[in-house]
Amino acid sequence: GGAGARLQSAVWLALRAELSGNPAPASAPTPLPPLLPYRPSQPGMRFALGLELDYARVTAALSERLAGQTAEMPGGHRARIDGVRLSAKGEDLVLDAELGGDLAGTLTIMARPGFDVATQSLRLEDVGFLFDAADPDLALMADLFYDRIRRRIETAANGLLAARTRGLRDALAATLAEVFPAELAPDLSSLRIAELRLRVGGAGLSVAGTAEGVLKLGR
Repeated sequence: GGAGARLQSAVWLALRAELSGNPAPASAPTPLPPLLPYRPSQPGMRFALGLELDYARVTAALSERLAGQTAEMPGGHRARIDGVRLSAKGEDLVLDAELGGDLAGTLTIMARPGFDVATQSLRLEDVGFLFDAADPDLALMADLFYDRIRRRIETAANGLLAARTRGLRDALAATLAEVFPAELAPDLSSLRIAELRLRVGGAGLSVAGTAEGVLKLGR
């Protein structure tokens, strides 16, 4: 009915705002996947997630978290991450890490992004890497440090995901609080991502999946 449609619209806006990092739009031109059918025999809530993330936005968010971080290498060398740039090559995600310090150059990592439900974390499945060193004599050192830089990028990406997941819970709780009376304050602390698929596209990442959890009412 009308109330259900309003709730679905409100939840859609909350999902879009929190997952994309943008303020909720004044109107929704093209709806994301709707709430999945509610089945009373299966207690809880389940949401379909759908999102397009352009590389420029993800690049800016990752660079903000990573810029200035350093990694110690064997032999006393230190690499400083000055920034990260994302793009695509076919089905592979391309991450160009601009390095400064003792190991200045561009470390290019090709990977397939995935999601581990058990740990609720993103992962980069390696395809390969290249190191364009400012000093050619240091180019062969990439084998010693590239995995450390890759893990830093992975950690930063998971930090962004964790922040978005917390924001999603808070936004949904605030939305549902407008529907239920104060004595039935919603608790969505159990909300988690049940499935997440990431597809590499020419302009950005397409994200689809589901989030689910038990909706607890009452203080």
